[in-house]
Amino acid sequence: MVGKRWYVGIAALFGLSVHDADAAEHGGARPGRVVPSHVVPDQLLCQTAFLAEERSSGVPPQLLRAIGLVESGRADPATGRTISWPWTINVAGVGYFYPSQSEAIAAVTQFRAAGVQSIDVGCLQVNLLHHPTAFGSLDQAFNPQTNVRYAASFLTALHRETGNWPQATAAYHSRTPELGHQYALRVMASWPLAERYGALPEIGRKGVALPDLRAYTPEFASRLRLAAADRVARESAMRGPGLRQYTASAGRVR
Repeated sequence: MVGKRWYVGIAALFGLSVHDADAAEHGGARPGRVVPSHVVPDQLLCQTAFLAEERSSGVPPQLLRAIGLVESGRADPATGRTISWPWTINVAGVGYFYPSQSEAIAAVTQFRAAGVQSIDVGCLQVNLLHHPTAFGSLDQAFNPQTNVRYAASFLTALHRETGNWPQATAAYHSRTPELGHQYALRVMASWPLAERYGALPEIGRKGVALPDLRAYTPEFASRLRLAAADRVARESAMRGPGLRQYTASAGRVR
């Protein structure tokens, strides 16, 4: 059971008063209303999960919070501060914020019925198409604890590959270097401890990330080399006759 001290710490991050934290401990209860003390208000659900997972998983402090602000951040109507909202989905680059878990689940169900499969969900916007075995149900997908736990395990695996938390953060969003780089810059801007945990790659003349491959594990460096070769080859082929596309990793024109 989570105690008042836990909520006071979280509330301080968002400018809430101790009275607000006390209300959070009791689910915003009014006098005469009995509510279990473990109930957390929606605006603190993601942050509570971030703190718990960082303590247990080895992810650096406040990194999950910084990712969450980019992934599911919205203004808290009560305070005006940006918070991670658990009932968030993203479809084709458009974010949708719902008042409740049940409404978010209903929206995902409707999108799927319409043929949309690539949907990001929850505090850390786990993609249901690219991570099909992450959750046993949509209830689990939107549960802040299970959503953040899976995302943290994925981020930790990327850190084992890259050996660097900022670069793992870039890969969390995209394996395409320039896309991951831009994303990671946004996360690093919200992460107070970013400078302690390594650096992001430089950006080349054409907007392609040019990492120092010595900072990566051999396996991940090899993937980056292939990705860079593919990009150069595709751009070159597109300038040639017939708009051919060349796949460097396969070594053939298609």
